[in-house]
Formats: sequence, C-alpha cells, structure tokens
Amino acid sequence: MTSLASLRWLEGAVGCNVDPLRFRANLVVDSEAPFGEWDASGWVFQVGTAKVVITRPIRRCATIDTDTQPYFGVYARVVEAGKVATGDRFSKVGESRETYHASMKSDRYGGVPPDYRLAIAR
Repeated sequence: MTSLASLRWLEGAVGCNVDPLRFRANLVVDSEAPFGEWDASGWVFQVGTAKVVITRPIRRCATIDTDTQPYFGVYARVVEAGKVATGDRFSKVGESRETYHASMKSDRYGGVPPDYRLAIAR
C-alpha cells in the first residue's frame, strides 16, 4: 500500500511524473501527508468490506531508490477478506501487535489521519 501524497513527494524529488502502478501497490490511498502510511504500523483498517493490518515499510530495490528515500509504501496483511473498490473509505478500526521498528515512523511528515479515501484498488 502507498499513498498519493507519497507519490507526489517522490515526483518532486525526482523531477518527473511517477505512475502509481510502477510500485505494484494493491492499494493506493488518497491522503495529505507523504509517508503518513508509515505511522500506521500495527493499525487495522477497514477498506470496503475487507480488513488489513499495516505491518512495515517496503524497502525498495536499488534501481528505483532515490537519494532521499530508500523506502516506499508499506506491507499490509489481509486479516478479513472482503470486497474492495476504488472510492471505498479506508478507516482505522483497531490495532494489532504487528509493528515495525519505531525509528521508521514518519514524524517529520505529520503522521497519518485515521480515515482515507481509496484512490486505486487493484
């Protein structure tokens, strides 16, 4: 999973348009804070009728790293199967024990709001 805000930040860092499909994310959420998804580690979200838990950031391969950002997106594990569609709400509904190291959290980017709108569902 990644966010449109993170993609916009990356476009500014590399100076060109970035296709969201380049990262093969299953979910792309519309948010205002770049990398806010990192702060969602351990949170359970409902999207459509499914539930996912955010587990950790994704370390990108060296061919797509930027000098300023070796991580992009987060892993999300399905905890309750369901249907997901573009435009569905992406809302925090609980917490899990699955977390990543706190040093990866994105305090400098302002955190993640508890409610998103799903931008792209694949």
